[in-house]
This record gives sequence, structure tokens and C-alpha cells, in this order.
Amino acid sequence: MKLNISASSARAAALAAIVARLFIGLTVDSPASFHNGAWVSVLLGGALSVPWLLGVDLLRQRFRACPGPARLLLMSVVLASSTMGAAATLADLTRSSGYLSLDRCHPLALLIPAGLAALWCVWKGGDAIGYGAMVWARLFGTLMLLVALLQLGRYRSQWLLPLLGSGWRDIVRGALQSTGHIMAISGILLLPDDAEAAEIGARRLLRMLVAAVCVAAALILLRLMMTPTMTRGQETWLKRLDSLLVNGRAPLYLQLPMIAAWFGGLLHLLVCECFTAAASFQRLSERLDGRLCAFLTVLASVVLSTTLSPAAGFEGFEAWLAVALPACAALALAAMREKKEA
Repeated sequence: MKLNISASSARAAALAAIVARLFIGLTVDSPASFHNGAWVSVLLGGALSVPWLLGVDLLRQRFRACPGPARLLLMSVVLASSTMGAAATLADLTRSSGYLSLDRCHPLALLIPAGLAALWCVWKGGDAIGYGAMVWARLFGTLMLLVALLQLGRYRSQWLLPLLGSGWRDIVRGALQSTGHIMAISGILLLPDDAEAAEIGARRLLRMLVAAVCVAAALILLRLMMTPTMTRGQETWLKRLDSLLVNGRAPLYLQLPMIAAWFGGLLHLLVCECFTAAASFQRLSERLDGRLCAFLTVLASVVLSTTLSPAAGFEGFEAWLAVALPACAALALAAMREKKEA
């Protein structure tokens, strides 16, 4: 079984996953990055990711020409980053479920069903994931529009001040985290077949990036206008999640669409990361079966997720990705150039 995905499905899956990862990463997972300037971090992180996406487009067009060792190194880093991302998403999903109604359940009772659901989706193939992302994008947009319209009078623009939040140091830190998030998700853009490389295109990738970054920044701005930012040191992961899901001062009936949006985003993000990890694993050797790759990567994500504390998540991992992935891409491009000249 070959784990394939079309170019259009890869773009759709990446767009939805980037929005989810940026919003979750900067509003709930990373306390140091969520402040009034978090939306600036997202925009800056998007700008820093432009060279990487251009490199991805170049690699996609010439991936088969890339020498074996360089290609294997790049796929290995994508595999590691996607597996780690899936583990962090699984940890978020488990903690969220336990917080809402299942706090007495053993973590494995929540992890195993989520892992099995992700495995089933990966086995269905990349196009199913991409089409699901297209449907989810429309549903999510409808939910957010409903929430925004029904609480227009409750937004407080003064809660956006100071615009730079806790200062440029934290903004830059958040930008590096955002860049790492975007790079990790965009590994799925390397997976479509060579025949469809032209359909991806640098312009389409940049449009996808701009759309994802702008939507994520807008969601963070709406979040900031509903509840004042917590003082650092007096917050926890659960408090940040609680303030998000109860939606500040919104009526009780608006909590349902918020909860639906939260879990829908987490589930799509999990499936996208698991598929990228499994397909990258299969690219390491043509003899590997896709079902086995999916099973092993999902199993690794489940095991890794049990080791992540509520405060850990992606903490420190994004900065590593922001260096490791471009370095591997540059190495692959340099190897292709040397091969061509030879």
C-alpha cells in the first residue's frame, strides 16, 4: 500500500493544519508566547517561513534527482518533526477530553481511541484527508462567523493594549515558534507525486501561507478581545484552555461551537501530522508497506504523548525545527546542484 496525496489535497490539509497548530501553540500550549503581541509573532513567523516554502517548491520539482543520502536525511527530519507534532497534539487532545468530562479515566483510555481514529484516517489515504480538510475549513468558518456575530457587543478592543504585549523579546520567541510550526506542517507538501509538482507552484504555496497566517492572527485577536491576558506565573495550561472554551463573557450556548471548533481542529491536525509522518517513513524505503508505516508512526506518537507534561508540548522544539529543516533542505539542494554539474 502506497501512502499518496495529491497536490490540491496537500495544500488544503496544510492550510487547515497550520491554522490549528499556530492558534493552539500560541494561545494554550506556550504560556511565554501568548500575550497581546502573539498575533504579531504569527505574522512575523509567516514572513520568516517564506524562504522555506520556496525551497519546498524547488525540492518538490526535483525531488527524484536528489541524491539518496540527502533525500533520506530530509525525510528523516520530516518524520521526526511530524511524529513529535502528532504526539503533542495527542497530549492536548487527551488533556482536553479529561478536563471536560473524563478526568477519572486513565490516559490510555483516551489515547487509544484517538490513535485508532488517526490510524484509520491515514489508511484511507491523503486525498481523503485533504477533502476532509476542505469540508472542515467551511464548517470551521461557519462556526467562527456564528460565534463572532453573536457576541459583537462583548468584544473589548482595549484588551488588545499594549499591542506589543510583553515586548519584542517574547514576540521574536513566538515568531520562531510559529516558524517551526509552519515548517513542521509543510512537510506534507513534499509528498505529492512528481507528475503533480507543477500544480503546487510557489505562488499557490505563498497564497496558502498568507491565508493560514492571516486566519490564525485574526483568531488570536478575537481571543484577546474576549478575555484579558493572564498574568504570567498565575496561569496554567488548564486555565488557558478553560478561558478559551468558556469564551470569556460569552453566553453559555456559544460554548458548544467553541468546543466543536477546538476538537475538530485538534483531530484534523492529528491526522495531518500522522499521515505526514507515515508517508515520510515510507519514503525512506520503497519496500515499506504504508499500513505498517502508519501503524508504527501512530504507535510512536501515542507512546511519546505519554511523556509530555502539560507545560511541555512543543516548548523548545520549534526553534530546533526552524534551523534543522532549512539546513536539510539546503543540503539537499546543494547535493542536487553538485550532481547536475558532475
